[in-house]
Amino acid sequence: TLFRSEYLASMERILRIPHIACQESALHGLGHWHHTDPRRVEKIIDNFLKRNPNLPPQLATYARYARQGCVQ
Repeated sequence: TLFRSEYLASMERILRIPHIACQESALHGLGHWHHTDPRRVEKIIDNFLKRNPNLPPQLATYARYARQGCVQ
């Protein structure tokens, strides 16, 4: 749907903000949407991880969990 597409695009843009709290929040949201569009969520998070190879280890781990939809 249009709403889902816009939401995921927004989360993808927020991941580009160079602030850990913003990135963590976007990853959290993406993790919750994994069940509705797993391929797109995985692609967004994969691209984020590729663009940011030097993330703090805890954020990189959280991204990998969110990529699988494992967020609380």
